[in-house]
Amino acid sequence: MRAGPRRRSVLTKNTRRSLANDLTDRLRDDILTGRKTPGDYLRLQSIADEFEVSLSPIRESLSVLAYEGLVSPVGQRGYKVAPLLREDLVDATKARVALETLCLRASIEQGDDDWESEVVASFWKLNKLETSTWTDSTLAEWEKHHHKFHESLIGGCGSPMLIEFCGIARRVTDRFRRICVRENDPDRSVWNEHETIFRLTIARRADEAVAALATHVSRTSERILATSF
Repeated sequence: MRAGPRRRSVLTKNTRRSLANDLTDRLRDDILTGRKTPGDYLRLQSIADEFEVSLSPIRESLSVLAYEGLVSPVGQRGYKVAPLLREDLVDATKARVALETLCLRASIEQGDDDWESEVVASFWKLNKLETSTWTDSTLAEWEKHHHKFHESLIGGCGSPMLIEFCGIARRVTDRFRRICVRENDPDRSVWNEHETIFRLTIARRADEAVAALATHVSRTSERILATSF
């Protein structure tokens, strides 16, 4: 049985959206890991050749990354990777402290067993890495589980929009932090801070957990400013 025109249109749209989402993730990862450096031009045809996709999903992906502040439009010529500016890190840090502490408090107050289980699982995976022997290959895994841990902390707040905004601000600070990590030895005090935040969160000690998270985010940015700027 053949699919009707409307059905084919829906399938085509869903396929294009899935392709755009995948491309967005890959381009974002290239920017966050420094494979595409600040100021690099992102010409549509070059990306199409690199990833073997059409121009339509590329335009969608670059629009999303522009919204996240990772790329900047350059007239009619395309986009370039956004620069790493001190004021952007300061601004994103303020946004993270304000938004993530708000969401963490709400999560502690109203998060259910599923939320708590997600926090426990994400911390267990992160802590297992942080307490193991650190190698060059560990960093990529740590980045993934570090993001997941912070994401799980706020996951019970009940506001998808706030969670999205937290993600945008975190990706900005992550970009700076990744450069700092590449240029400096791992800051093991950060790992202790993760454990403190986790234990206070699971104990539902909202005031202390929120304060610990705010200190953690702010101190990390202060270290980046001191070492990389």
